[in-house]
Amino acid sequence: DLFPSQELVYRWLHAYIQHRPVLILLPVSYRIRHLSLLRSRHWIGRQSWPVKIVVGLVSFVFVSAIVYISVRLSLGIDLFQEAKDILA
Repeated sequence: DLFPSQELVYRWLHAYIQHRPVLILLPVSYRIRHLSLLRSRHWIGRQSWPVKIVVGLVSFVFVSAIVYISVRLSLGIDLFQEAKDILA
């Protein structure tokens, strides 16, 4: 299954509210994904501020490129040209 059932989500929220370990309730694939996300967040927390800033800037550029390409392909709007027109 790609998405958890409604009952599973309810049990997860209920356990989260009561501060119980939640990972036991989730299937193995969700647990592996969750643990890898936790490890990646801990990795960035252990880094120095310059590394955090670089990771943040790279993430911002990546998300901005995705938004620009999505708007350009789906709506046919060039955001750079629109920004130039507004600022000019």
